[in-house]
Amino acid sequence: RGANSVLVPMRIVVPPSANLRKPVGVLLVLHGAGGDENMFVDAYGSGIATKLAAEQRLILVSPNTDAFGTTPEHFDALMALLHNEFRIDSSRVYVIGHSMGAGAAARLVQARPAQFAAVAILGAGGGVLAAVGAAALMSSRFVPMGYAVGPSLRGSRLRRAIEGQAVVDT
Repeated sequence: RGANSVLVPMRIVVPPSANLRKPVGVLLVLHGAGGDENMFVDAYGSGIATKLAAEQRLILVSPNTDAFGTTPEHFDALMALLHNEFRIDSSRVYVIGHSMGAGAAARLVQARPAQFAAVAILGAGGGVLAAVGAAALMSSRFVPMGYAVGPSLRGSRLRRAIEGQAVVDT
């Protein structure tokens, strides 16, 4: 249950390594409009987020964004539940939002900037100002390096795909 005992459907995928004494991180994934809590677990990339989260010792949490994204207090309730059940490494809490979920992720990070190690905004949900504002609130470590809109990328499809996937890691 979320804040005020509101029912928030979600999938929680716990890697086998979470049962050990070593703390695990959390990867919160927020789907786009028309989706549900199964999208990142089963559909997007054939569930690749589940596999990658397990490899990185992250508990994958995929709530129904329609319900979860309405208030940051649902995140607070989720984290309290996870802390009661597992040894959570609070320095390894990440959020990914796609489309409508990107807008929800940006709002969540704006409301709880100190709670996240990183945020990925996919599909421009919430707009550029929300994404930049969320990054600025998290801390100067996470100031966005830039953004690109498909038509602004030049060259062949392969070059645009590579540029669109480029990651700056410091």
